[in-house]
Amino acid sequence: PSAGRIAVDFVLPRAGEASVRLLDLQGRVAATLASGTRGAGRHRVTWDASSSGGRIPAGLYFVELRSNGATLSRRVALAP
Repeated sequence: PSAGRIAVDFVLPRAGEASVRLLDLQGRVAATLASGTRGAGRHRVTWDASSSGGRIPAGLYFVELRSNGATLSRRVALAP
């Protein structure tokens, strides 16, 4: 669970486009946490729900990483 701040750590085996998005349970994009070209290696993306202007309510979501033709997702709970 998160009190509104999310940190996503990931490793890219090779450089390329990468996006990290927050999806609701229906698969709709609630927020884009990061998007763009990244080098190979370790990366960290941080996001604060308060930066969304209060439009992201507490609840269950998925954080999705897409890069180099692969997709990985993990569940996250945003607390009020």
